[in-house]
Amino acid sequence: MRLFASKYPADVMGIILVDSTHEKRFSGPDFSKFRRMEQKKHRNLLRLGYLLSPIAVPRLIKRHIGAKRLPFNIQQIVNALGYRNNAYKAAYLEFLSILESAEQLHKSQPLKSEMPIIVLSAGRQSKEWIETQKELLKLTMNTKHFVVGESWHSIHIHHPQAVIDSVICLLSDGKS
Repeated sequence: MRLFASKYPADVMGIILVDSTHEKRFSGPDFSKFRRMEQKKHRNLLRLGYLLSPIAVPRLIKRHIGAKRLPFNIQQIVNALGYRNNAYKAAYLEFLSILESAEQLHKSQPLKSEMPIIVLSAGRQSKEWIETQKELLKLTMNTKHFVVGESWHSIHIHHPQAVIDSVICLLSDGKS
C-alpha cells in the first residue's frame, strides 16, 4: 500500500496500516545477524512444508500455516486449511518476495507529508515489533497511532471495530 501511495499519491486518500510489518524487519542497516538466521530457518520450514504437504507430513506433525491465537471457530478453519499444499505454497512465495518488497520501499519516494495515515498496532506483540511500529509513525506529518491493547496481530479478527473506527476516522478527516 505504501509503495502504491508513493507512486500514485493523487489516487490515495489515506492509508490504514493494521499491525503492518515495517521493512526494517527484512532488510536495511538495522537488520541483525540474528534476524537473518531466524529468516533462513523460517524460509526452510516453509519450503519443507510446501514440499511435504502433498503427503500430509505437516498434518502428521501438527504444523499448519496461520495464526495460533484466534477465536475457536476461526481457529478451526485456519487449522483445517493451513495444512494444505496451496497454503504452504502461498506463504513460501510471499516469503520469497519479502526482501524485494522491502527494497522497493527503501528506494521509493517518501509519501506526501500531508497524507493521512493511521497505524493500528496490536498491544500483544514483542518489544521489537512495537519498536518497528513506532518507525511507521514517521511516514508523514499526518500520522495517527492507535494501540489495540488486548489484541494479537490479527486485529481485524480480534477487534474488528478498531479497524472500522479507523476507516471512519480517516474518512471524516478527509472531509475537513
